[in-house]
Amino acid sequence: MALKDALAAELKHEVVSIRKMLERLPAESFGWKPHPKSSTLGDLVTHIIGLLSWIPPVTTTSDDLDLADPRYRPTRQADLTPEDLGTLLEQHLQQSLEGLASTTDEHLGTMVKLRNGEHVITQMPRKALIRTIVLNHMIHHRGQLSVYLRLLDLPVPQMYGPTADEPFKM
Repeated sequence: MALKDALAAELKHEVVSIRKMLERLPAESFGWKPHPKSSTLGDLVTHIIGLLSWIPPVTTTSDDLDLADPRYRPTRQADLTPEDLGTLLEQHLQQSLEGLASTTDEHLGTMVKLRNGEHVITQMPRKALIRTIVLNHMIHHRGQLSVYLRLLDLPVPQMYGPTADEPFKM
């Protein structure tokens, strides 16, 4: 299996859990946060979804991903509903899958810079940026989101196995 196909399969698998969480989010709690230094629920969700928008430019011939570009900043949730966020998730997923389908494993081995304006954050192979900075980062914040759900007394869905709210099911 080509690496680009493996990354696409992993992305599809991880998005299933994000969808489950989106189904449980009450819009009236989007402004809630567990601590003054924490992100709001809405900002955390939009960040998770926004990370997917980073995959298409990394799969192209562009040699950098500039986070100062408004296209790669999270859409703020102020006027978004859970349904809007679901639509945004599906759009970013589709664009990411198209980007992966149109690239080559050889291209994924070439270097790309992640920067914020003139400040270079890191430089690494495209495949490493997708795997670590996008997928691992998304999974990390989805874990945070599961804690937010628990603190709001909302049921936490299965991701990799059973939760206190959902017994194991295949």
